[in-house]
Amino acid sequence: ELARELRSQLGLEAACLVVSSAPARGRADQDRRYEDLDDADLRAALAAMGGTDAELLRDPEVWGLIRPVVRADLLMCDRYRLAPGKPLDCPIVAYGARDDWSVAPGSAESWREHTTGCLEQRMFPGDHFYFQRIPRAFVMDLVRRLYRHAL
Repeated sequence: ELARELRSQLGLEAACLVVSSAPARGRADQDRRYEDLDDADLRAALAAMGGTDAELLRDPEVWGLIRPVVRADLLMCDRYRLAPGKPLDCPIVAYGARDDWSVAPGSAESWREHTTGCLEQRMFPGDHFYFQRIPRAFVMDLVRRLYRHAL
């Protein structure tokens, strides 16, 4: 939506849109819902995603601090629906991970309908936070793609 607003309001077309570990929103077949999870299930979901130290999730004081932020973030993700609009003209690069249980396999393909340009999909080994485990490989791939599309 930001790329579409920049085009609509300022006449700026993005050179490339990069998305990661998420299907396009506005579809009836949305992925996992977090809204109704109790605290124990929410902790388990976060632990399964990776990216959060399990010890921090078990610490009552830390959990008390991060729980409202995490709940608000996931609630926003659950309820968000992309507003209808003209597809972008720029390429979309959709990153993801092969073992990310929080995103349905093949969901990167859902971005195809949001561009008249090409859709590039890149799947890395790992979980939802794959980029933390292989930062160099991820950044090098991202830089190469952005450089190619920015010229």
